[in-house]
Amino acid sequence: MISFHAAAIALPLALFTVAPASHAASNNSWDGTWSGMLNKTEPVSVTISGGKVVAYAIRGGSPFGIGYSNVTVHTVSFGDHQNYDVKITRTSAKTAVGVAHSSMVGDGSAPLTKE
Repeated sequence: MISFHAAAIALPLALFTVAPASHAASNNSWDGTWSGMLNKTEPVSVTISGGKVVAYAIRGGSPFGIGYSNVTVHTVSFGDHQNYDVKITRTSAKTAVGVAHSSMVGDGSAPLTKE
């Protein structure tokens, strides 16, 4: 069973899938809430606005602050480098894959859908 803190760290991990440029015309095309299930068991969501990650949640909470956020046409990376790092890679206009890494919990992944 993944603890709340472990899951919170795993959510922010990055995605490593590469998507064609035609799937995203600009960084702002990421804007909205992306949600899915981390490791098929924990509900997660990431909210992006103005080309920046503004919130994330795992099981309804966000245990760590967002220390950095980088949104490009193909990927979104965010975390705090100390507790967690997440990378999300777009796979289509409304789908992406996220990978999270935590020094306390390890790695996790989640397919994400834009709401």
